[in-house]
Amino acid sequence: MNLSNDNKPAVYLASIGLETAAEATVMGWSRAAARRSRSRLTGFLQSLMTFAPNPAITELSREHVGAETDAPPARQPVAWALLARRPGDNAQIRALAEASGLDWVAKPLRFRKGLETLPNLRSGGSLLSLGAETQAALRPPFPDVVIAAGKRAAPAALWIKAASRGRTRLVHLGRTWAPSEWFDAVVTTPQYRLPARPNVVENRLPLTAAPHARGLRPDLAALPRPRITVIVGGDAAPLTLDVAAARRLAAAALARAEAAGGSLLVVTSPRTSRRAGDALETALAGAEAPVRLSIFGDGPNDYAAFLAAADEIVVTDDSVSMATEAALTGAPVTLFQLPRRFDPAGLAAGALERACGRLGAGAIFGRLVERGFISANRDIGAFMRGLEAGGLLAGGPAARTLAAAELASAAAIVRALAGAQPADFSHSATSAALRSGGNTG
Repeated sequence: MNLSNDNKPAVYLASIGLETAAEATVMGWSRAAARRSRSRLTGFLQSLMTFAPNPAITELSREHVGAETDAPPARQPVAWALLARRPGDNAQIRALAEASGLDWVAKPLRFRKGLETLPNLRSGGSLLSLGAETQAALRPPFPDVVIAAGKRAAPAALWIKAASRGRTRLVHLGRTWAPSEWFDAVVTTPQYRLPARPNVVENRLPLTAAPHARGLRPDLAALPRPRITVIVGGDAAPLTLDVAAARRLAAAALARAEAAGGSLLVVTSPRTSRRAGDALETALAGAEAPVRLSIFGDGPNDYAAFLAAADEIVVTDDSVSMATEAALTGAPVTLFQLPRRFDPAGLAAGALERACGRLGAGAIFGRLVERGFISANRDIGAFMRGLEAGGLLAGGPAARTLAAAELASAAAIVRALAGAQPADFSHSATSAALRSGGNTG
């Protein structure tokens, strides 16, 4: 059975577990109310997904399917990299496409305002959320593999697979926002808490290309050692960087630098609030140890230079990417724990997960997470605990070695799905489906 499941209903509300009486009980609905609500919602979603505001778009879709199935494929790139709005996702996509060794083409996606966050309802995908120019760029011949990430790119990837009659394979990174079995392979990390599936690989680290060696800036080289770099994030529910937390961070970092006779390099990020940045600046003023402070948006961004100069790193525990980049330097890394604020969505998700567990309905909760109906269960702490337990924050080459191995494993999956060469998946959490190119039978 092909994992694309192109024969599933157009509206995947029918494919999640809410039809059964047990699931209706978990959600606190009566059976009659569930039937009425489901009927109304299904009708609305079907009308939404058949809505075609631009007749040319519908005709373009038909043209694509016909061109792919009626004519022999021309010379084509082996892989397409669908690039959406998140720089972190795009960096992972590019890293994987490059590591695969295949010919690949970047396909930037431009979205129609107000439609880019529609739920992914069809295993066959949709181009409804894409602008006309982007739709025109997704023409056959279609590639052997599409690499994508995030909610916005998933409908386009699924549409390409359907238009190619299942020949194009899909590799999705991070959270799927759709049933995992709609994709041929999913490469994710612990904070998304995706359910275990035969085609899901959970890595310790985001897919990351080997960092480029940077020379040490002369003004930073002149500072006394150890040079302690502090990377400051910001709010990421339920974590928050308020003024009090910023002051504590500055005080702890200063005490460390002064006790060691070293210097302090502090850099903020786009999520650092102005109030938190001002609190850091005030707390660091008049310090005995030499201090360099780089506020994001005020002058040059010293993030990369401060990382390259670091003998030690302190990073707030709100950002997967910042913690990963810190670990990849090979310097020892300390996580600074931010306070937790009241998070009603997270509390509700936790309560529902526990209720499902008590009723033996954990699979239902997993399905809701896959489809993005529950996203407040993202657990950055799980990712950070994995770094610590794996010794990836202790310094040395461990993080770089693991990152290279995980990227190579994911690249092997891409090559196998493309049919370019056989790959050994015995060292990864993949199934016979991936070993044979994405089929289970």
